[in-house]
Amino acid sequence: MLRTEQQVLWQRRLDEFLDVGDRENLITLIGIDDEDCKALLEGLKSKKGITSLDITGRNQIGDEGCKALGGLLNSSQELKHIRLSSVRIGDEGSKNLAEGLKSSNSLKSMELSGCAATGVEGWKALAESLAINRVLTSIKVKGCDFGNGGFAAVAASLAANCALTSIDFAGCETAGAEGWKALAESLTINCVLTSIGLSGCDFGIDGFEAVAASLATNCTLTSINFSYCKGTYSTGWRALADSLQVNRVLTSMDLSDCDFNDDMGFAAVAANLATNRCLTSIDFSRCAETGVEGWKALAESLTINCVLTSIDLSGAHLCCYAQD
Repeated sequence: MLRTEQQVLWQRRLDEFLDVGDRENLITLIGIDDEDCKALLEGLKSKKGITSLDITGRNQIGDEGCKALGGLLNSSQELKHIRLSSVRIGDEGSKNLAEGLKSSNSLKSMELSGCAATGVEGWKALAESLAINRVLTSIKVKGCDFGNGGFAAVAASLAANCALTSIDFAGCETAGAEGWKALAESLTINCVLTSIGLSGCDFGIDGFEAVAASLATNCTLTSINFSYCKGTYSTGWRALADSLQVNRVLTSMDLSDCDFNDDMGFAAVAANLATNRCLTSIDFSRCAETGVEGWKALAESLTINCVLTSIDLSGAHLCCYAQD
């Protein structure tokens, strides 16, 4: 099929879709290729009413499709949400997408989930856009392969970003030591981010300790998700405990399915709940390697703490012990 025929086809489909009525519209695309993508997005430039675009699974979109998408971001005044899931975005495609993001003045949220083939240069281009963009408030880069240096570039850009309030790095296993160090440094500087998701991340040897320590000076984060984390180590838990003692803004923390390595890690975090005056919700569900001393420390803290309103211990390994 010729491209001009594709444009006519997509134009007709858009007309039919928008005739449904006046409402906030979401377009979900499955099984399209570069030519489909270019034809569709060309049609969207002249259409009003499309606020959300979901390109997910089984698509064959490459650099050319991403170039067209970047052009839409640059020109659209209505597109507010975009999701790209399981799409192969190479460096050139990422750069084109990033260029569109730089000048977008309507996009509020963006999700890149399970995207493959993006190299370091592509992530650096995205990082550069995040340092400039003043409109985007939420981004998810879940389950992406950042390679060597990609995560560090994105994390470092958060130091300069003044619009993002929520970011989700869930499932990141390739950040590397430099990446976590960059994120920790950004969290000590950033003054707008209120929520960060780090569920299922692999922190390596020193990563968790660096991020946890940064919470001592961060003054905006109200919610953090450390669930399913790997590579936490005892020193990391002690760093988190120390931060909780001085942090005055964090209200919600998810530590579900975490391995505290030994009883002392859990005990350190639990003991500091006695003096914490901000956390209202904490999740310890399905925690492993927590012994008698850890539960004793938590019990003692709960008799003193006067702000915590919600605690989840479901599926946790509560040890029974006899009191003298």
